[in-house]
Amino acid sequence: MKKEILVIFVCMLLVTIVFPNGSKATADPKTWIVDDEGNGDYTSIQSAVNGANLYDMILVYSGTYNENVIVDIPLDIIGIDKEYLDGDDTGKPIIDGGGQGNVVDIAARECTLSGFIIQNAGDGWWPNYDAGIITDYVDDITISKNVIRNNPSLGILMGPANNQHVCTNIFSNNFLDLHVNFLSNSTISGNKFSNFGHTGLRLWYCTNTEVYGCVFDTQDHTGLADGGSNNCQIHNCKFIGLDQCIRFADAPGSVDYDVFNCNFYDWDYTSVYIAPVSGNLTFYNNNFFYTDGNYVVRDNGYNNNWDMGYGLYPDYKRGNYWNVFDEESEGAYDDYQGEYQDIEGLDFTVDKGPPVGGLNPYTIQGTSGSQDTYPWIIEWDWNKPPNNPALYGPPNGKAGEEYNYFVMSTDPNDDSLYYYVDWGDGTNTSWIGLYPSGETVVVSHTWSKKGEYTVKAKTRDIFDEESDWSELEVTMPVYVGEGCLQGTQITMFSTGTPETKNIEDIRVGDYIASYDPINQVVTTAEVIEVYEFTADLPEYYLIFNDNLEVTPRHTLYIDGREWTEADDAQIGYYMLENPPGTPEINQVSISSKVETPLNPAIIKIYDLVIQPLSGEACGYWADNNLVGGYN
Repeated sequence: MKKEILVIFVCMLLVTIVFPNGSKATADPKTWIVDDEGNGDYTSIQSAVNGANLYDMILVYSGTYNENVIVDIPLDIIGIDKEYLDGDDTGKPIIDGGGQGNVVDIAARECTLSGFIIQNAGDGWWPNYDAGIITDYVDDITISKNVIRNNPSLGILMGPANNQHVCTNIFSNNFLDLHVNFLSNSTISGNKFSNFGHTGLRLWYCTNTEVYGCVFDTQDHTGLADGGSNNCQIHNCKFIGLDQCIRFADAPGSVDYDVFNCNFYDWDYTSVYIAPVSGNLTFYNNNFFYTDGNYVVRDNGYNNNWDMGYGLYPDYKRGNYWNVFDEESEGAYDDYQGEYQDIEGLDFTVDKGPPVGGLNPYTIQGTSGSQDTYPWIIEWDWNKPPNNPALYGPPNGKAGEEYNYFVMSTDPNDDSLYYYVDWGDGTNTSWIGLYPSGETVVVSHTWSKKGEYTVKAKTRDIFDEESDWSELEVTMPVYVGEGCLQGTQITMFSTGTPETKNIEDIRVGDYIASYDPINQVVTTAEVIEVYEFTADLPEYYLIFNDNLEVTPRHTLYIDGREWTEADDAQIGYYMLENPPGTPEINQVSISSKVETPLNPAIIKIYDLVIQPLSGEACGYWADNNLVGGYN
């Protein structure tokens, strides 16, 4: 019995000392708030990491965090691109390394880092690299939706490790964007690599690693370089404006690769370079758009395949499209079909043309002697545009208040996505992203004026294919802090004795008199919202004709001008008047307009939102005058 107790105690002791900061796993992980202005639990990311327990979540709000962060326990660290409570910070939170060391060092497995701008690491190079983000000998890491920029050495350094995921990041102005060593069973997807000083992505001794949905875009450098990797895939990627798009390096060699569904544009030296020590590489269904580089491709390797035979529906795995081999003047015809191109009829694959028929391969440049036996005669259209986004959120609200709206699209190719939202008031979000396909994105907006707005959203994939617009009608009938003063008499709907009520006594469900602007008659509406404002009030209110008391941005119906803010109404303008209990609508000239200080300690402001019982209804009759509508 004593031995059993001792064994249990030792095991508990070992579990306790595994984690260097002494943290213990908790049954219910907590969420911690980091805000640089002091409104959260912590003001720095490192202090939050130090105070967290295993598998907690740390939410970091907009601001600049000048620190070098070391993450030594499993955590989800998520950037939130808005201010927390008070302050005026906007956009992704920035972690700035100040030009020293690594900006974020992830030294524990099962971590997520998402939603940040990572910048200004040190300039250390081999063997003591500095990086915007470094992970070393830790598995199960996800790095997503970050902007990794302005790091003079490496943007991200990863490995050796298993099950790493680098997705939907934007790399810019790093010397080498992403360097991975000895990764296995990992994915690099939906990233944009641009303006790098040497290489966008370098794979070294990786196994079963997949690169897809990425864009490599810069000048005079190498997009993707590989050495020593095997059983990997590169697909659904775009390479443009590079010196070399893909380089399978001289030593060590790369073997057993598949490269398919990629587009290559405007390179200087070659689209693909294969060194003599690299082999068993397969290329199919790619598009090569040669302009004036030294070589279309350069295959000096061994046993490489440039087609998959005569593939049929649904994948049609064949060869590649070469824009230098797609016209009759270049020896390319399409008059035959079938595996041996000996059956009359088009199949978009190059043959020898009538009356010969038969295979007409494209010869690959380099020393390997390779051929593409089934080259496409048209561009292989592997990328499809994203679906129209779902767009939803509050259909109505109060002008001056912020509301959240939600957009979500899926992409047939599972590409990363950008979103664009037009708020219908002359403002928009511009293109925001990248986001994974199928992820719901929250966007916020405040309308400053009353009105009916058509909100529109569309999405664009990482390859610039766009969806159509989706639309949502939104009504903002109320200004925050704007309306009529307490005591204002509201005309009620009545079939008998004319009745009015003080605006502060109006309740949801009451029926009041309104106005049909189309037929120009008094009509009836139901009150569906009553707003009482005691805060965010204006500094003054206006008295019209010694009677009507409204705030400056409340609207009056002015004959010939329709709905006009009270501040803009001038003496000599004509308001509409309806004596309670009558169908009469009169024009009443504004003869006086007095600006009066508003004391928020004793004055309350009210406004009403109405819904017509039938036909049209806009505004309500306050002290016999038509107010509270919108154009």
